[in-house]
Amino acid sequence: MSKGKKRINPETGKPFKYGDNRHDGFIFSNYQSVINKNGYMRELWLSPKSFEKEKKRKEEYSKTDQAKESTSRRQKERRKKYKKLLDEKQLVLTKRINTDTGIFYKAGERRSKTEKQDGMIFRGYDKHQPHNNNSNYYKENWVSVEAFEQQYWYKSARRTKERAKIKGIPNNIDAEYLKSIFPKDFLCPVLGVKMKIAEGFGSGIKESPSLDRVIPEKGYVRGNVIWISLLANQIKTSATPDEIEKVYKWLKKEYNKRGLE
Repeated sequence: MSKGKKRINPETGKPFKYGDNRHDGFIFSNYQSVINKNGYMRELWLSPKSFEKEKKRKEEYSKTDQAKESTSRRQKERRKKYKKLLDEKQLVLTKRINTDTGIFYKAGERRSKTEKQDGMIFRGYDKHQPHNNNSNYYKENWVSVEAFEQQYWYKSARRTKERAKIKGIPNNIDAEYLKSIFPKDFLCPVLGVKMKIAEGFGSGIKESPSLDRVIPEKGYVRGNVIWISLLANQIKTSATPDEIEKVYKWLKKEYNKRGLE
């Protein structure tokens, strides 16, 4: 059975992906297995209303035990398949080096200068699968900036939930809320530095976004959390007097807005 071709999005130069918009307002859902006479795969486009319904349905399904079991089963089958392949070819996999840094790629990095630049962000290595069937390198997961940032919101929400449970404090925020309160200009409201989601992911750099509880004992609740830079959150131990003064003025303003001393 011949495999159909995927039509290219003229705006990106790549195949259409879930969520891409068309000139008539319809939104791309997926390519289908049916092959048109011109050799291209049939496409499913949805109205904004239908797309939101489908998106919500997918999100609800992803939370079910059935979805988790299905994902776990596919992962086990895939790992078994590639373990057999590696044993047959006697391949020992390793991580590919980022030639710009001389070490392994880290989440949030862009492709090295020696590679073709496509704007994608490195998400991680797949240690159970080779880059291709004859490669000694792990498969690499590269995603768009938008997809990387979306993952960031979900991971942040999950970490927040875990911290709240450990500390025994309230928590009522989710990924969408965290995204909605992130500064549109990416500027830290305390120090005015530009926060870096991709570059700062898991790196501990001072421009990494950090979720702060304005009043710690109130917990991670709406109206009490704000995105600031990691440096601002660490200011008490690693800042200059000038930086400490900026934190003081900002915190005083936030307390005054809430009618606190």
